[in-house]
Amino acid sequence: MKTFKEIRKNNIDEAPLVMNDMDIVRSILKKIESDFDKLVLKKQLEKGWPQLQTIAKIAGYGISKTKQQDGRTYRYDLKK
Repeated sequence: MKTFKEIRKNNIDEAPLVMNDMDIVRSILKKIESDFDKLVLKKQLEKGWPQLQTIAKIAGYGISKTKQQDGRTYRYDLKK
């Protein structure tokens, strides 16, 4: 059986991060943007499309690619 120190040593890949609330929000959004930039460069945005729709919904928007040019997305306000 492993000791606590062995388990803890093996499980920590990244150190915990403590920052201002808005800095945490910015870091999360920056990571999301970076992930989508990678998908766009690989021309695989369809893989991230469900996530993008969820993020848009959280922000109060809806998005659609129907009847849009390649590389374009239609954004609209959701009715509350």
